[in-house]
Amino acid sequence: MNAAAPYQPTSNGGINFGVGYIYSSSIAPISIHIVGGSPYSCPSTPPPFTAHVPGFVNVALNNVSYGVNMEQNQWMAQYNMWEYLQNDPKTVNSNSLLQEFMDSAALSRYAYLTAIENYLAWGQRDSAQALLDNAADGKLYAYPSVSKDGVTVTDYSKADEIVNNYLSFYQLALNYADSSLSGTDSGEIVMLANLCPFSNGAVVYRARGLYTLVYNELGNWNDDSVCGSGDYGKRSAGNNGQQGNLPTIRNLNAGRQSFSIYPNPNNGQMSVLQRIPDNEPASMEIWSAEGKSIYRQTINFSGGKAQINLNGIAPGLYMLQIRSSKGESYTAKFIVN
Repeated sequence: MNAAAPYQPTSNGGINFGVGYIYSSSIAPISIHIVGGSPYSCPSTPPPFTAHVPGFVNVALNNVSYGVNMEQNQWMAQYNMWEYLQNDPKTVNSNSLLQEFMDSAALSRYAYLTAIENYLAWGQRDSAQALLDNAADGKLYAYPSVSKDGVTVTDYSKADEIVNNYLSFYQLALNYADSSLSGTDSGEIVMLANLCPFSNGAVVYRARGLYTLVYNELGNWNDDSVCGSGDYGKRSAGNNGQQGNLPTIRNLNAGRQSFSIYPNPNNGQMSVLQRIPDNEPASMEIWSAEGKSIYRQTINFSGGKAQINLNGIAPGLYMLQIRSSKGESYTAKFIVN
């Protein structure tokens, strides 16, 4: 489990895989603490956070300015707080507004995700799978609410992609525990591990731990590059953890810019298409399902289109990662047949 810096995200939370990874980023947690334990050992109960009650109350009342991607950042802040307070009833009981928040959030997706994690930690895989199946059937909904005292549960639908990242990770964790990971699953792990944790959820850290277990190697993730340090507004102890403009959530269907691959599947010859043509060069890297970088180059777009020719590439699942000239990162999967 990674010991996070004293600014958001304050916890990697949840499932502890007992492994670490290499960090090379100015916005990374201050230290990486590699611990032992089973894949589902629970994190230790955190110390009392009485000193942080005013901050928690502001999060519960939604009195915090989050900048861009406001609703997604509200969701992540409240979910991190929910996870902490689950293990610290003394702090909850010390403040009526925190009590009200915990009661109101008990019907939210915060509680649903925590229930899945608890079942995994307790080894009750069938119960965890039942909750995942229920979510896959479209029965998991956003649950925003406002109480009479102003406590706001910011479980907004704009955080759906972040919630889906957690659900994907839990399914991958179950498949790993059952020794049933497929090639597609391996690609999903690589994709999750390469996302920006500050805009896609702290679950990205857990995916990196799972990557280490599956591939038996320490990955090196530079979040200055993954998150786009140029417009990120680095979080550091030096600026008291104040955040600048966060990047948009990195998936092919979100954000102003996006990329798609055509045809998919293909035989190694494909086109990468921009949603918004800008003809700016971009760096491209392709990863195998085993997590190995197999191809890297700068690509140039013309009319929003770039041609890729991977002669001799073996059939299988691959992940394409593009970093734009603005430092923004995008990922997509494709299949070579």
